[in-house]
Amino acid sequence: MKSFSLNCEKCGSSQLRRSRRQSLGDFAKILQGQHPVRCVDCGHRFVANLLQFDKLPFARCPKCFSLDLTTSPSKGYHSTLWRTLMLSLGAHKYRCPACRYNFLSFRFRDPETISHADQDSHGNSARPVGS
Repeated sequence: MKSFSLNCEKCGSSQLRRSRRQSLGDFAKILQGQHPVRCVDCGHRFVANLLQFDKLPFARCPKCFSLDLTTSPSKGYHSTLWRTLMLSLGAHKYRCPACRYNFLSFRFRDPETISHADQDSHGNSARPVGS
């Protein structure tokens, strides 16, 4: 299955970021899975439908919405009280290689988009997806 990718409607760039809500209408669209996004290259603002029912149970980068995630290393990870609490409740550390953002999520990674960096020489996942 093809992994999720999002490109600018105007210039085709994949350098996108979340745009801030500008009205109550934007907030209502977010509740429906349609997020305002802005292109970093051309500045075009548009609404992207991110509600993919087959990908809902999997972790997604909160900045760029990528499903291609790696596990975050423990050393060099600044842990606040809230993050420590989330980790003790079973959250997983993830890193998005596209935007280099570290975050925590209670959801597992999509097995179809596990990067090659997290696989050993036999093609098995170096770290279990479900644990």
